[in-house]
Amino acid sequence: FARGGETIVAAGHLQRGEEAMLFACFDTKTLAVRSVTPLPVGAAVFAIHSMQVSPDGATVALRCSDLRVRLFDTTAGRQTQELAHDSYLREMGFSPDASRIATGTADGHITVWDARTGVPLFDPVSVGETPCTRLMFSPKGDTVACGMRDGTLAMLDSQTGAARFEPVKLSSIPDDIQFSPDGTHLFVTDFATESPILDATTGKVVRRLKHD
Repeated sequence: FARGGETIVAAGHLQRGEEAMLFACFDTKTLAVRSVTPLPVGAAVFAIHSMQVSPDGATVALRCSDLRVRLFDTTAGRQTQELAHDSYLREMGFSPDASRIATGTADGHITVWDARTGVPLFDPVSVGETPCTRLMFSPKGDTVACGMRDGTLAMLDSQTGAARFEPVKLSSIPDDIQFSPDGTHLFVTDFATESPILDATTGKVVRRLKHD
């Protein structure tokens, strides 16, 4: 759903003699088609691995198997930007104000892009050599938290890519990352029996929640 629930967005394959891909917007109440946009397939057909709607509902991001994130306007239904990567895409996430989008790849690189222009704010930052498993902006949008498959947790300045502190080594693979509403703490769930709560400024573990 997008634009306050007024629009349903969908993307995928349409088989009509040959394989094509479409991005479509529908009116939520009537299911009338508002727009249909063919996606450029080129020489190789790509798959859509995930879709994410921006917080303001104006943009939809498609994470595709051809190493690209495609951004669409939910009003006109047209593609606005295409973000190309050098490695397989694992994660993506919008900033709270929808002005930026962060991406994480299988080779451990994090990039933040201007969602309106499609220009990266900095060169890809290497957080390690293992895939990004989770990625999230802080409530103020000034920090990107990213978890890696080797158990590393990093916090980056979303404007420069600079590390907020030395990467933290967790006891297991980060399964989910959540900031507290005020952005002062970070809660991480992983595959261990204890979930750490970290100080988002220093990276120090302030508490651990035990599970059975």
